[in-house]
Amino acid sequence: MKEQEICSYCKRPIDDHTGSELFSCKLEIEKKPTMTDDEAVDSFNKIKSGEYARMKQDNKNSKD
Repeated sequence: MKEQEICSYCKRPIDDHTGSELFSCKLEIEKKPTMTDDEAVDSFNKIKSGEYARMKQDNKNSKD
């Protein structure tokens, strides 16, 4: 017996979707951000640490 695939958006079996429901669910899935919380925090931290280094360099250049 084949196990039914479950929609990751609405959690209903994919076979129970109409064509428009399937399209809507796929569209909503594509709208979701692809980063996990940990990835978002890491990205933010990298940006902020780079910002600090840039600001430090700008401050050093302005003193010269």
